[in-house]
Amino acid sequence: WLRLGLSVGGYITLVAWGVPFLGRWFFRARSDDTMDFVFTLAVLFAASYIAHLVHIEPIIGALLTGFAMNRLVPEQSTLMTRLKFVGDTLFVPFFLLSVGMLVDVRAFADRDAWLVVGGLVSATVFSKAIAAKLTQRLFGFAPEEGWVMFGLSVSHAAATMAIVLVGYESGLFDETVVNAVV
Repeated sequence: WLRLGLSVGGYITLVAWGVPFLGRWFFRARSDDTMDFVFTLAVLFAASYIAHLVHIEPIIGALLTGFAMNRLVPEQSTLMTRLKFVGDTLFVPFFLLSVGMLVDVRAFADRDAWLVVGGLVSATVFSKAIAAKLTQRLFGFAPEEGWVMFGLSVSHAAATMAIVLVGYESGLFDETVVNAVV
């Protein structure tokens, strides 16, 4: 545990401090949109691979890299447009394809699978409704604003699928949970 803690801590420090430092240096030294894009993808892949080496899921390394580079890439820049395009047309579909290939469609003939689906959906909807209503009361929002918060948060499932995929690959979840989440 000590070795894992030290390697994960070192990795997070490297990404949190090293990636922005390297990114600022690179973006100042270069002004070529294509090279900016290649650099960003290279940093993403390198950080994901290093995450794998320190026994963290590569998707976590990609997430940390996104956090680290967030301030360096302006929202309305050509680089951001290219990154969003590649993410939306390549990375997200391949992620969904890989998760979809784990699903055993025959499992949905089993009553237990539907019980897990019902339980997960109910727990998700119920917990997000409670969170939205508590936030509404805490901040003094109108009831309609609480329902808007609920409506905006209840449909987000991509992060849940990523978490379940990591849990499945780590042996924490079985096929039933993966099928139910998908």
